[in-house]
Amino acid sequence: MNKESLKTFVEENPKLVTNRPSTSYPELSVLKYSKQVFYKNLWNDYLEYCRGTVIDKDYNLISAPPLKIYNYGVEERSPKIDPETKVTAYRKVNGFLVCLTWYNKDILVSTTGSLDSDFVGYAKEMMLTHMKWEDWQIALNTNSDYTFFFECVHPEDPHVIPEKNGMYLLGFREKSWDSEIKLYGTEMADMLKDFAKDTFNCFYAESYHMTMVELQSTVKSVKHEGYVVYAEDGKCAKIKSPWYLVNKWVARNPNTDKLVDLKNDIKKNVDEEYYGLIDTIRLNIEEYTALSEQDRLQWVRRYFEKEIKK
Repeated sequence: MNKESLKTFVEENPKLVTNRPSTSYPELSVLKYSKQVFYKNLWNDYLEYCRGTVIDKDYNLISAPPLKIYNYGVEERSPKIDPETKVTAYRKVNGFLVCLTWYNKDILVSTTGSLDSDFVGYAKEMMLTHMKWEDWQIALNTNSDYTFFFECVHPEDPHVIPEKNGMYLLGFREKSWDSEIKLYGTEMADMLKDFAKDTFNCFYAESYHMTMVELQSTVKSVKHEGYVVYAEDGKCAKIKSPWYLVNKWVARNPNTDKLVDLKNDIKKNVDEEYYGLIDTIRLNIEEYTALSEQDRLQWVRRYFEKEIKK
């Protein structure tokens, strides 16, 4: 990837990605994919970069968030990982993504779509629960070649999984177009933990080391969102727990009216991990609608457990 080719793609595909100018930083903008990229599964190498990347007017890279991470076994571009491959799995914290980077002698705070939204304010509020702004400035200035990404949990942004309010360090990436996130192995997991405790005085995502097949078994019984998985060869994916997916499905889909109405494009209003479920329900709509509420929950759970095995 380079700035020239990305610039060309963004300019030629305004329906797929927007270059959103910032009001707080008029010289900067944020690259953000459109909703149809999700529900039509239009992802490509360029759009993977367009989930919060901050650029200046010349497309110089200012803040480098993590690239798109696919749901394991769900999306076509999700990586294939051999069952016996050893992986490092980080517990997925249920909040919203925040990126911090050093810019123009201060901290630049961004989300996946903005430098100006209420969520930027929420992040700054939570940052101050860990240490003073001046201490954050020192930490980011000392590591000015990197963008650090956190999951922010704020009381004004409730999620399915209750989490302790604050900032959770997820990783970091060098501010260059082709930089990678390398969080495989105990050494990198320990380094991330040390960064969280010693540099940012914040929380961190717990990590685990096992084979992929062991992780696929483990995730079926946990009572949290799931894991982000890193393999030694650089492959990375998300794997959600059936417990989380079922609870989220129930919370956001209290009735089946939209599922029964085959003309309704429900995929526009749900997350991508549910696309396969929607297709399967509609293929078996008579069976599904004949079930009781509790039996539907079990039906949905069995579907996700089967998907995890892929």
